[in-house]
Amino acid sequence: MTTYTTVQGDMWDRIAHNLAGTEAATTALLQANPDFIEYVVFPAGIVLNIPDFTVDVPADLPPWRTGAESVE
Repeated sequence: MTTYTTVQGDMWDRIAHNLAGTEAATTALLQANPDFIEYVVFPAGIVLNIPDFTVDVPADLPPWRTGAESVE
């Protein structure tokens, strides 16, 4: 597990998106940091534990939601 130090204005979903590539990792991020669950918007300097993300992407998502190339 690695760590991440917040900057002023960070939010759970943005951190998850920046580190895992998807907001779907927010739950895993929250579960790894129960002491900070009361934060919605972070101040600078909070050190969060970053779990090894494994996010299942549903097969029925449209291509623009999966990052797949468009098919022409």
